[in-house]
Amino acid sequence: MNPVGAEIEAVQVLDELRPVDKPHSLAFSLGVLSLNWRFGSNTTLGYRYQEWVLPLGQPISVVGMASDQGGVLRLQKPQNRGQKFIISLSFEDPLIQQYKQQKRKMTYASLSAALCGVCGLVLALF
Repeated sequence: MNPVGAEIEAVQVLDELRPVDKPHSLAFSLGVLSLNWRFGSNTTLGYRYQEWVLPLGQPISVVGMASDQGGVLRLQKPQNRGQKFIISLSFEDPLIQQYKQQKRKMTYASLSAALCGVCGLVLALF
């Protein structure tokens, strides 16, 4: 698999702000006269460190293009623009989730229609 160009949905394991070291200074005092030299910049407050990983041993889902170029099966970025290349830890495809939601809605709608039909039939008979 060649992951170049993929949207990788990984787990964030580090997100912290580390303060910058204080600038070095050199000070001299002689009576009322004092001199203070600072080396380095003190405008940076700190640095943000962030790290994401794909844990070893975890199954992943890959959406991309399969190619057998060179006699070896490879997953790679699709050549057509607009097609996605995703590496994710999630197992359910959004299309499967959407299908399950539509199925649930259709089941409720059919049960509601059947109940309304039965109520209409009972009212028509009386």
